[in-house]
Amino acid sequence: MGDQTSTLSEPAWLTARRERAVERMPHLPMPQFRGVEGWEFTEIKGFDIEAYAPVRGGEDGGADRVAPLFSHDIEDTLHLEQIDDVWTAPGAPDSEGPVVIPLSVAAERYPDIVQAHLGTVVTAETPWTARNEAHWSGGAFVYVPKGFAVEAPIMLTAIHEQPGTALHWRTLIVLEEGAEA
Repeated sequence: MGDQTSTLSEPAWLTARRERAVERMPHLPMPQFRGVEGWEFTEIKGFDIEAYAPVRGGEDGGADRVAPLFSHDIEDTLHLEQIDDVWTAPGAPDSEGPVVIPLSVAAERYPDIVQAHLGTVVTAETPWTARNEAHWSGGAFVYVPKGFAVEAPIMLTAIHEQPGTALHWRTLIVLEEGAEA
C-alpha cells in the first residue's frame, strides 16, 4: 500500500457543499456565552480560529509511519491510517462485505451513500462545523452492507502532526438494515 493525498477529483455535489461552507464561514459568530450547551467548560475568549490553516502536505511517507506508532496484534483488523492529509491507499473490497476507506475516496466510489448520509448527525452550524465541511480531507468511511456482520475490529487512526494547523477530519459510518459491527 502506498500513500495518497487529497488530490482526488470529487463529485460536483461535494464541491458545492464545500463552497457553501466557505461562503458561510465569515458570517458565523464565535460563541460568546459559556452557558450555551456544549460550551459549558470551554473558554475560547481571544481564540483566533483564522490563525489555524487547514493542514496540507504532510511529511513524505506520512502514513507509512503510523504502524510503528500504533502497532497492534489484533488479527484480521480492518484499518485505515492517516497522518495530516496523507493516508494509506485503500485497496478494493475483496467481497460484498464491509468497506473501510478514506471518506474522500468513498465520495468518488460510493457517491450515493456518502451524499445521503454525510452531515446528517452533526447539523449545528458553527465556525468549527463550517470549516470542517469546507476543508476536510481523507477522513474515514465505514460501510457495512445489509445483513452483514463484521467480526473483526475496525481501527481508524488519525494523527495531526503539523503544529499550528487544523486537521479537519470526518468519519462517516453507515450500517444498513440488519448490519452489525
